[in-house]
Amino acid sequence: MHLLSRTTRPLFLVTAVVLVALAPAARGQTTVYLDLMEPAAKSAQVTQNCSSWHELYPSYCLVHHQDGFEDNGDGVLSPCDYIVLDGVRFHIQWVGPTYYLSNGEIYEPMQPPTGADPTCEIWHEIYPVFSQQKHVDEWIDNGDHVLSVCDQVAIGGALAHVDRIGVNITIVPGPTPIEKNTWGRIKGFFGRIF
Repeated sequence: MHLLSRTTRPLFLVTAVVLVALAPAARGQTTVYLDLMEPAAKSAQVTQNCSSWHELYPSYCLVHHQDGFEDNGDGVLSPCDYIVLDGVRFHIQWVGPTYYLSNGEIYEPMQPPTGADPTCEIWHEIYPVFSQQKHVDEWIDNGDHVLSVCDQVAIGGALAHVDRIGVNITIVPGPTPIEKNTWGRIKGFFGRIF
């Protein structure tokens, strides 16, 4: 006796194909935070293939190789671009600065930065304690009138030197491009079953 009758077999196959098709969407949309390792990079530049990206969260210090980049048409690294890292395609959700402080903490702003005085901004802690929100209490400028390396910021009452400003992106797994003939092959498969 077969477990599936002739009438339930097509329904089972349709269900199986739908589950397989939805699997990439269900595998989790974990947001990954990355920082471009090349210190000379500017946030407005489109990154070059073979660039290295340092993972800040969830697996701190993993290094990823950039295999490809798809611009959304604006000519700069920005949300809605796609980046291919280690052979996997990701959708870029956010692009902004990463602030590396002398006390070992790493932050990104919660809102797009103005470039000027960050006092009273809320920053999102990336490392060592991910996702804490901190208030910028004070800013001591190095004389160039913008938040830059060699400035000092007071967060939570502790003053720290800005050692480096990186380019931070947050990404989620992106849809895999489908070949033009894939849907035709799937429809043809079902035509033979029914």
